[in-house]
Amino acid sequence: MRYRLLGIMVGLLGVSVMTFSQSKLSPKFESNTARATHKLVEKYYLLVEDIDSFVSEFPNVPVLARHKESNAIIISATDISLVELTASNRVLFIDFHRDVLEEAFLEKPNFILNRVRTTQNLRPDLKGENIHVSVKERSIDAADLDVTGRVREVGLGLDEESPHATEMATIIGGAGNSDQSNYGVAPNATLSSSGFDNLLPDDESVFETHSIYIQNHSYGVGIENYYGSEALAYDASVYANPQNLHVFSAGNLGAESPETGDYAGLNVANISGTFKQAKNVLVINAYDSALNVNDLNSMGPAYDGRIKPELAAYGYGGTSDAAALISGAAALFYEHYAHLYDSVPSADLIKAALIAGADDVGTEGINFKTGYGSVNLKKTLTLLDSAWFTRVNILQNEEYTLNLPAFGKAGSLRLAVVWHGPAASINATKALVNDIDAVLTADGENYLPWVLSHYPNPDSLSKPARRSQDHLNNVEFFTADVAAGANVSLKISGAASDQFVSVAYYLNPQDHFQWDYPVGNSLLLKGATEQLVWDQSFDESATLSYRVGDGSWTEIETAANLMSPYFWRVPDISGLAQLRMEISGEIFDSEVFSVSEKPEMTVAFKCTDEVGFIWGKMKGAISYEVFGMGDRYLEKLETVTDTVTKLGTQSLRTYYAVQPVFAGGVGARSTTINANFQGALCYINIFSVNRAHEDVVEVKLALSTIHDIDKIEVYKMHEQDSALWESVAPDFTTDFVFPDYQLEPGFTRYRAYLYFKDGSVLSTEDAGIFLEQDNRAILFPNPIINQDYINILSDGDVLLEILDGSGKILTTKTLFFTVDYIDLYDLESGVYLYRLKRGKKVIDAGRFAKY
Repeated sequence: MRYRLLGIMVGLLGVSVMTFSQSKLSPKFESNTARATHKLVEKYYLLVEDIDSFVSEFPNVPVLARHKESNAIIISATDISLVELTASNRVLFIDFHRDVLEEAFLEKPNFILNRVRTTQNLRPDLKGENIHVSVKERSIDAADLDVTGRVREVGLGLDEESPHATEMATIIGGAGNSDQSNYGVAPNATLSSSGFDNLLPDDESVFETHSIYIQNHSYGVGIENYYGSEALAYDASVYANPQNLHVFSAGNLGAESPETGDYAGLNVANISGTFKQAKNVLVINAYDSALNVNDLNSMGPAYDGRIKPELAAYGYGGTSDAAALISGAAALFYEHYAHLYDSVPSADLIKAALIAGADDVGTEGINFKTGYGSVNLKKTLTLLDSAWFTRVNILQNEEYTLNLPAFGKAGSLRLAVVWHGPAASINATKALVNDIDAVLTADGENYLPWVLSHYPNPDSLSKPARRSQDHLNNVEFFTADVAAGANVSLKISGAASDQFVSVAYYLNPQDHFQWDYPVGNSLLLKGATEQLVWDQSFDESATLSYRVGDGSWTEIETAANLMSPYFWRVPDISGLAQLRMEISGEIFDSEVFSVSEKPEMTVAFKCTDEVGFIWGKMKGAISYEVFGMGDRYLEKLETVTDTVTKLGTQSLRTYYAVQPVFAGGVGARSTTINANFQGALCYINIFSVNRAHEDVVEVKLALSTIHDIDKIEVYKMHEQDSALWESVAPDFTTDFVFPDYQLEPGFTRYRAYLYFKDGSVLSTEDAGIFLEQDNRAILFPNPIINQDYINILSDGDVLLEILDGSGKILTTKTLFFTVDYIDLYDLESGVYLYRLKRGKKVIDAGRFAKY
């Protein structure tokens, strides 16, 4: 039925259905009959034999983007028909442009589970300095406080900025200027934008010119279970440029099923985009703080049964932020590798190191949801320090043996063999081209890699991994329990052509416990629920305790489960604290960390040449550090012992924050505030006068702060007289009301003076009020300009008459209120007379003008 409908539609174009061979149309294009007419398609994604030859054949067709390494191009669909494309021998594959969607938003960053905060504590020198990460989607907001000064223009960004792109950039390299929770993985990294209007790889010359080695892709286009032109292009790009790493989110289509391919109709293999089917890229899934994968997250296998995604990371809002976190982790790997070897690592080595250093998560062993495990940045960089890796060029059909060093402890070994091979042919049934085989030997026992059943049946796909030869993936993954000093080797058999292969391994020692969070620079919020993280290999419960300073230990739990995520409700304590885990008589103490509440900083006043701040006193704090925003990062401006401060011209900034200091450490920093948006003026926020009652006028004074104010004086001025009227010494309030019962007819003005303890004086502007006189009226504004009414101030209960120059009455109104108005819409411009009458007696008269 599907093919009949397609035949009918293309028949309208004057061509038989056979013209659209399966070898030319992508499976998604062929199955999507609504796209079968070119009128419904904006762009075509093509794979051609040669780009220059295609341009020669179709010189009038604009090529919107091209990827030279793969001969993949994007053209405008309005200038050519499917008939012409399928008839050309130079066109090998045709796909249509799909709507691109960002995949989830950053809601709750967590840099603990993947040991980012642990790594930042252990390696404070690693911040992503001189590492350039590209974010491919809409553009990053370069003015955002957490990335300002570090977003470089490389000519690939879209005009439209996106909060999603900015959030991904914040995870990768946020400076934590707005809030400490936004301190990203690589806070000194350079960032740039690349538009996802082009789903092909960006031109490699841009990567080379700007030294870009990592690109984050947190977007998708729907389920595409085939090896399309973008998958081929990314494989070709990485193979030609082995140092470039592309990190993709798995997608958020877990509730959907593919419509084409071997897994059609099954609730699996729903990764969002053919570009993620490439074998030389890295696809990341997400889990929450309880290590559970959301059912809405996409999962594998890849279209040909390969393990996708390869890895997982924390992502509360979806797979987007998990991918960004791994892009940031890769930035630190690049930086550390450069420090050690003064060169750039290959992307396959990074993938091998991330897999070898990962932790098991979710279903035990490898699986189609979390791949080879959860990224553990601490372990990945540790194996780099230990030189537990190698990258070799294995010649055609060569056999290579790697002897691993003798490990001083018994433990569980994880080992990954990874290679990035040449691209497969378009729409290939299997993406693997060069098949590498490996065997791990430990103390004479041979181990084959772990593999999964990829047969398209739910029961088969849910089977646990088994050891077997792998002729499908370009990752071979091994585990083995090894004794201390064991002889361990790896034998690798070469493929039909030369192939670079990376090997990385990590030993998780037996009977091991180490605190990973909190660590020495951790800042826990009192009263908050904080996740505690450790690295351990015990299979038993333990006693968990805490102490404040050098105090006694207080038990938290006597049977803490070491195998499950643990959450601690931080008690009402402030200052330095420590945790202890006791396991079978062995004691493991954490590093000393800080616990405090988060201060709230407010602007006390903001003058032209100085600004003042105030915050609450923090228990246990001995001083406070005040920060202001520099060109890229917050900079410490001063340290004070009081809970108020005043900054002069030399320290004036737009953004400010404050942080308590304890004996031996610092507490949580406040959220950074924009001093211009806090509603505080130069001490005086409001000074006004209004008629509260017929017999009372109220003078109101609202101050932003009373800090350093010795006294307040209010003067009253009537006609030529001026006299001190009120004087107060402020105590706790910033709002003052001064009632005036001594009312005098006419115009009365008031002015307030603030006298400071340093002898300086600040005054308000004058605030005045008209008070009616007996049998008199005040009309305002006079003259009337661009309005059709006039206000009248009188003692009420009188008749107002408006007259022209000849004395003719034009309009009248009885005034019942002391402040009233009269509509003069029908009056032309000119000068008019008015009379005020009580009964038949005229009690006041005058004139006004209207323009």
